[in-house]
Amino acid sequence: MKLLKSESARTHPLNLSDFFNILIDHYEFENYLELGIDKANTFQAVKCNNKVSVDVTQNEHNAKYLTYCMSTDSFFAEKRWQRDPLHRRRKFDLIFIDADHRDAAVTRDIHNSLQHLSENGIIVTHDALPVKHVH
Repeated sequence: MKLLKSESARTHPLNLSDFFNILIDHYEFENYLELGIDKANTFQAVKCNNKVSVDVTQNEHNAKYLTYCMSTDSFFAEKRWQRDPLHRRRKFDLIFIDADHRDAAVTRDIHNSLQHLSENGIIVTHDALPVKHVH
C-alpha cells in the first residue's frame, strides 16, 4: 500500500484535522469549506490556502473564524459567497459537513455541496443521523 506524503512520520493518533491536512497535502487541495464549525477547532487546525466556514451561531470561540453566519440552506441559496471577490467562481476541493445533523438537512447539504465540489474533490460528513436529536 502506498503511503500518503504525510503519513510515514506519524507518531500520534490521527484526528479529524490531521486527516484533512493529509488529504490537502497529498492531493494539493486549495479550497476548503466547513459547514457547521461550532467552536472552530477543526477549522482552525486545517491548513488550506482558502478556507470558508458557515454556521448559524456566532460565539466567543468561532467569531474570528466564521466566514458566513447563516444556515447552510441560506448559504447555498443566496450564493453571496460567489459574489465575494475572494471566493468568486471557486469550487471546493474538500467539504466537511457537520452542521444540522438531521437526515433531511444532511441530504440537502450533500446535494448542495456536490454542485460546488471540484472535479476531484471530497465530501466528508460527521454525525449524520445521530442517536439523539438534541442539536
